[in-house]
Amino acid sequence: MQTTITDNGVFINCPFDHSYKPVFDAIVFAINSLGFVARSALEIDDGAETRLVKIERIIEECKYGIHDISNVALDPGKSSWMGLS
Repeated sequence: MQTTITDNGVFINCPFDHSYKPVFDAIVFAINSLGFVARSALEIDDGAETRLVKIERIIEECKYGIHDISNVALDPGKSSWMGLS
């Protein structure tokens, strides 16, 4: 299937927990106020696609992306093979 990239689509990759919602809302507001279209895995939940397939499709359709990895923690058991220990 041919994927169409939109010039104004911005994929948001961030935590979706309750405490992050105000930050997520601010990101969406800023994106929209600048004339872009905010996209995330939350936009469609119809069960027709698996979550990973949906995320992959949305990323492919967006020209830009915002990735907030501030909530990511290192797994101590995996740090050695990543060269981080």
